[in-house]
Amino acid sequence: MHDSKRKALKLASSSKYCLENGVTPFLINSVYQNNSKEIADYTKMFEYVFVRESESQKELLKEGIESKVVPDIIFGLPGIMNQNNKRRGVIFTDSAINEVSNKLYHKSKITKTAKFITMQKVPKKVNKKTIRLKLKLLVVKVSVFILGQNAPRNWYNKINEYNKKRERYRFNDQINNFYVSNLENFLKLIVKAELIVTGRFHMVCLAMLAKTPFVAFPSNTFKIEGMLNDAGLNHRLYNLNKLNNSIYNYSHWQNDELEKIENYIAQADYKIENMFQIIKNVGVKNTINKSNSV
Repeated sequence: MHDSKRKALKLASSSKYCLENGVTPFLINSVYQNNSKEIADYTKMFEYVFVRESESQKELLKEGIESKVVPDIIFGLPGIMNQNNKRRGVIFTDSAINEVSNKLYHKSKITKTAKFITMQKVPKKVNKKTIRLKLKLLVVKVSVFILGQNAPRNWYNKINEYNKKRERYRFNDQINNFYVSNLENFLKLIVKAELIVTGRFHMVCLAMLAKTPFVAFPSNTFKIEGMLNDAGLNHRLYNLNKLNNSIYNYSHWQNDELEKIENYIAQADYKIENMFQIIKNVGVKNTINKSNSV
């Protein structure tokens, strides 16, 4: 829930819908950043608000909304990752930010023993509608080339919009290289890697669960920074403008980093269980109250 996006408003307004229909609403596993007063007002209607890191909690406090910090629920499943002593190669991933995705992609291309994978959804097969759209844009491009400055301004806008999309997804042209066939293979890559370089929040979570060294880049919210601050690992956050070979210095754990990760995972497991216990207790209490009122 960030930047007053339409999806954030939909999620927040579900609280009102639930209350109007006799259902107790909870907000869990969320980020909260740069939202409107309307979204804040809806968020106040939730019985409890659970966010994944402390930065979101600070944002909510500005709106007078109490919340609890509970790490992402993926940390409630530590058994899915088995550590590997024989590590080899570097895994680069994409990001929610186009610029980060493209720079990491190009860095992976010039790095030996590196593999680039994307955490985007596998694109759907090309259909007739997609082909028609591409042909239409091709006609617009040719027309702009011929007419030059005399071409309608909205044609330029269409081309720019198309190019932005292609910039983000251009590495998808080689789907077999950048998409992992299934979850098991995906987890094996993480466990066997000597270093993960990523702009994805959940890839950082998985790296921590696998005890695989990582370098992280900021995403479209402060969720990565927030989680790493909470875990005492904010020094593994990297500046995109300084992307160079120094990232490989992070391919091993330093000092007490592993201890910090193990403590964070243990606390996460406890907090996740406690969160669901709170939800369960409220549900039982409301059920009893309804029965008594009848």
